[in-house]
Amino acid sequence: MKYSIIPILSFIISFCFPSCSNKECDCLNKTASEELPAEYKNLVNRAIFEFHGKYYKENNIIYLDSALFLLNQAIQFSPRLLPAYYYKSIVYESKGDLLSTIETIDSAMKNSYPNPDMLFSKARALDHLGRTKEADNTLIEADALYSKWINCYPDSINLIGTKIEFTAYYKGKKEALKEANKYIEKYPDNDFLVGLRDFIIEEPNGYEITRKDQTY
Repeated sequence: MKYSIIPILSFIISFCFPSCSNKECDCLNKTASEELPAEYKNLVNRAIFEFHGKYYKENNIIYLDSALFLLNQAIQFSPRLLPAYYYKSIVYESKGDLLSTIETIDSAMKNSYPNPDMLFSKARALDHLGRTKEADNTLIEADALYSKWINCYPDSINLIGTKIEFTAYYKGKKEALKEANKYIEKYPDNDFLVGLRDFIIEEPNGYEITRKDQTY
């Protein structure tokens, strides 16, 4: 399933965001900048290698199962850290197991801390399962959380990119392009944002950029 515009590796595994002086951001800053234990980080990085380096190259589902095994080990090692849940949900998306995708994201929200990108993934999965009302509520929740994170980290290009992708899905291409152009004006030399805007305009076949009334 070609859900995502932003490459998975753009997710910031170190969770080191720019600092924020706003008191509202203090708790999120503390959580986001927490150092990942070496054993945990190694398990997650190995899973990413299994998923990216081998599955995409050989298109063999056995590598997704290997990634899940490593990510489950990481979660057992430290169930409150987010990266393992994040990649686990992506692996389940690629397997087409949307119920497990949703369950993984719900576990992350319960045991770690809310993440707007994961709520976005949950909404897409709910849409594909025909659970539109639940998807609507999840998109509203994700929209509010994106606004909070953008307020805390206004110069994070990765976060800006995923927010633009979210806007395209939730509010349509017109609003997403308006948002993209606003940030390109702010960061005129950023090729990533320009490329993202062009991707939305071109909308390659097979990619789910805007929300559609479809189930499978």
